[in-house]
Parts: sequence; structure tokens; C-alpha cells
Amino acid sequence: MKRFLASLMVTLLLLATLLPAYATGSGGVESMGRLKVSIVDENGEPMEYIDYAVNQGFDNDGSRHFRKDATGVDGVIYFDLPFGDYTLLEFGREDYYRNDPMNITVNSTGIMEINLIGSPFYNTLHVRVKNPEGGPVAGAAMVLYRHSDGNGPSSQTEHTTDSNGELLLDKVKMGYYYTYVKSAAGYLGYDYNGYYVDSNFWSHGEVDEVDIVVEHIEGTAKIISTDSSGAPLHGARYGLYDGQNTFIKELTVGADGTAASGILVYGDYELREIAAPNGYVPLAEPVSFSIVTHLATVGVPVVSERISGSVRVTKTAGNGTPIPGVKFSLYDSADLLLEELTTGADGKALSGSLAKGDYYLTEIEAAAGYAPLTEPIPFSITTHNEIVEKNVVNSAAQATVRVRVSGGGAEPADARNASPGGSVPISGAVLDVHRASDDAILASMNDESGERVFWIQEPARQFSRGQMRASPFSVRHEVSRTAQ
Repeated sequence: MKRFLASLMVTLLLLATLLPAYATGSGGVESMGRLKVSIVDENGEPMEYIDYAVNQGFDNDGSRHFRKDATGVDGVIYFDLPFGDYTLLEFGREDYYRNDPMNITVNSTGIMEINLIGSPFYNTLHVRVKNPEGGPVAGAAMVLYRHSDGNGPSSQTEHTTDSNGELLLDKVKMGYYYTYVKSAAGYLGYDYNGYYVDSNFWSHGEVDEVDIVVEHIEGTAKIISTDSSGAPLHGARYGLYDGQNTFIKELTVGADGTAASGILVYGDYELREIAAPNGYVPLAEPVSFSIVTHLATVGVPVVSERISGSVRVTKTAGNGTPIPGVKFSLYDSADLLLEELTTGADGKALSGSLAKGDYYLTEIEAAAGYAPLTEPIPFSITTHNEIVEKNVVNSAAQATVRVRVSGGGAEPADARNASPGGSVPISGAVLDVHRASDDAILASMNDESGERVFWIQEPARQFSRGQMRASPFSVRHEVSRTAQ
């Protein structure tokens, strides 16, 4: 009996140390209260999986817990407790500051609420985005991806590098992160499966320095040089410049009418013509193109216009009078007949379009009464849209008039000593040569030799025998005409 009483006393003493002092309601039923603990993060979002424990008595942070549980998805946990004094302990998460222990007293059957805010551990992530040359990449769209690792769910945030190509994040919670470039103008972007930098923060106040190098978007340009018909042109030379007006290289178009630029990085470019294809008009403006797609070849068509001009021949008489109806043949330098021209009423004839080169005209039919040209008329087309003027003065066909005035009898060896009555020259005769059409005097003769030759610069035609004013001797006259 004594052993039984001793064992009972030990049991009662042990229960007294484990159970809080509590009030007893009517009928001896233990009075209970409810403790509601709510916790949210700095953004007001509920915090799940936060462990709390309730120890009996004030300031009791021991490991023997009266109650222990974790918050649900709503960040709330309930404890049903007998009336008494307790210590509430927060175990929190590894990436958050732990709230200090709190002394509480349960003395009401209602709900006692405690609202808490979780304060995370913050760290700093410093990212520098550079190109292969080491220059900063400004405006790069960055992604910071946080893995689910037991310290919270996965999350993803987007950021942009500043003008120095840098990104400074000073409120990075503990955890495991991927950092990568989503996009950057002129550069290749990567998702975290392709290229990323990882960062691990397992304490407070860490600083992680991260350098990310992004590759240029690169492509090539292919110059395609043709004439207006699409036929390839070779020999053109171009200077290649970037968008900052920096000379890159000189390109020469080959026999197939193309030239390759080589590798060019993303950006805008210009072709400035140094030398046009032979016989073609130089470009008035640069040709622009852009590299925007990685590893693509951009075709850059350049259409050149052939240098062309024409010739205008003007045919006039010695006094400036236009001569219509004159026909010319037009030949190139290879003696190929290109076309025939005929002067109009204004004495002019205009050729068709002629490419740059050397040419010549030959007169194949003169106007009536005019002698045709015996030499070709050379000219060259050198400037686009030029009209080469060729002025040709045509002389009338030259008539030779030989006049001899003589008397009867045999012509002596020395005509100057002949005597009247024979077929000998008679000196002192005066002869006027008239044009038959209008009786105009073309020439006069008064020569002691009895003979004279006249060179008449008139269109070839019949001349009258003129009017003879001779000495008192009986005379006859002879007029002969030839055309040269």
C-alpha cells in the first residue's frame, strides 16, 4: 500500500510539471482558449510552412514544447490551449529573420490573435552584361529566376541593365537563382536552359558579382549589281560604312555581279560607291541595309543606269542657211552601223540614245547642189544625258568656168603675139558671167591674155554665156563648164 501511494505521488508530481496551471470551470471542466497566429511577408502575402511552438510558462525557450505546428497556405495556425501562461516561439524559415519569443497569457475562451510580419534575409546581386569586346550592353532585359528549394516557391522577375550595362539588386532573398539575358538589341538572348549564371545565397548580407558576356547578332551582306534589265554588272567598287560613319572595308563586284561583305554585327550600314561600272552612271545616294537576324545573308541590290546621250548634227551653208535633206550614217567604234539621220527643215538631225563610247558620222547623201563630205565626223558620249552638237558647214558644189575669147585663123604658139583674123586669143575682151535663173553677175573678165578661168562658189547649174563686150574685131566665144 505504501508503494502504491508513493508511485501515485510521483505521477502527480510529474503531471504537475507538464501541465500549466489552469482555472477550473463549473463542474470541474478545464477552461480552454484558442490562439490564432497569422504571418505575412513584407508584401502582405501569407507565409506558408512557418513553424511555431508553445511552451508552458513565460520566457521558456526550451526544447520541450507543449504544442508545435506549421502555418498553412493562408499563413495561419491555431493552438487550443488551457488557461495559463505560455511562451510562443517562431522557428521560421532559413531565409527569414526569426521573430523574438513572445509571452502570452490565455485567460479567455475566445480567440486570441497574434499578427506577425516575416522579415527576409536580404542579399545583393550585382550583374554586369558585356559584349565580346568588353563593352557594356545597356538596356539588356534580364531575368532573375528563383528555384523552389524548400525556402519558398519558384519565382521569376525581370530587370533591365542601366547605361553602364549593370544591374544592382539589393533585396535578394536567400535561395538558389539563375540569372540570364532574355534579350538585348543587337545581341543573342538566352533562356536559362541555354546560358545562365547561378547564384546561391544562404545567409544575410552577401554580395554576388556576376559577369555575363553576350554574343553579337551577326550576318553577312551580298551586293547584287545589275543594270536596269537585270543583267549582272562587274567592276563597281564600294566603301562599306557602319551606322557611326566608320569605314569598314572596300568591296569590288566580281564577274558574277556580286560582292560579299564578310561577317557584320547587328546594325545599320551604307554602301558608298567609289567607282561605278564602266559606262554607267555613278550612284547619287548611298545604299543602306541592316543586319538584324543572326547568321542571315542580306541581299543588297544595286541597279546602275547606263550612261547615255545623243548627237545632234546641224548642216548649214556658208552663209548660215540650214540645209535640209542631208543624210548621215551613224557608226560605233567597231564600225557597226547604228542608224541613219536626215536633216530636217531646220538643218538638224538628232540621234537616238547612245551608250558611253566613241562614234562617228559619215555623210552619205548631200543636198542638191552641194558636195558631200569626204571625211567622217568623230564624237564621243562621256556624260549622262548629254547632247553632242556637231555643226557642219557645207560648201556649194564648185563650178569651173573657162572662158576664151579668140579671132579666126590658126592659133600661134604665142597667143599674145597673134593677130586678128585667125583663131587666136583676143585681148581686152570684157566678159560678164550671169546666173541663168536671175541674171545675176557672178564674175567679169577683162584680161589681155584673151582667156580666163572662173571659180564660181554656187550650186552646180547651167550658166548663161553672159554678155560679151569685145574690141571692134569680129569674134566668137567659147564657154566650157565642169563641176568639181
